[in-house]
Amino acid sequence: MEERELDSVQVEYFYKQGLIYADSHRNVVFWNGAHVAELPGTGEISWLGLAHGSKRLAEGGFGFRAGEGPMERLVLVKSAIDAMSYYQLNGLGSYIVQSTAGVVVDAPYINGYRQKGYEVVCAYDAD
Repeated sequence: MEERELDSVQVEYFYKQGLIYADSHRNVVFWNGAHVAELPGTGEISWLGLAHGSKRLAEGGFGFRAGEGPMERLVLVKSAIDAMSYYQLNGLGSYIVQSTAGVVVDAPYINGYRQKGYEVVCAYDAD
């Protein structure tokens, strides 16, 4: 089996920014800085949940700007881990990477980016 992992420096950076932390059950929480917190489960059964009150369809899940200056592209991924993985593989650029916190094809915030002239790219993986 191929082992995958996020770079520890990257994880520490997001932790210091307050975008990831552990809840009282020691689950990692990915916070979008507004109204969405993703809670991926670990163990024998994997799951992806949202904290009570999360508004993923209105605002998206965990996401961040991956560079300075004007952004040109919105990259949609399925989960917060995928967002961090995308950034690790692609580095800085003129894009925003945004988790949809599950499979979502049409959420109001996505159309807002389109109307502002962003290229919208879906980068869902196969798992």
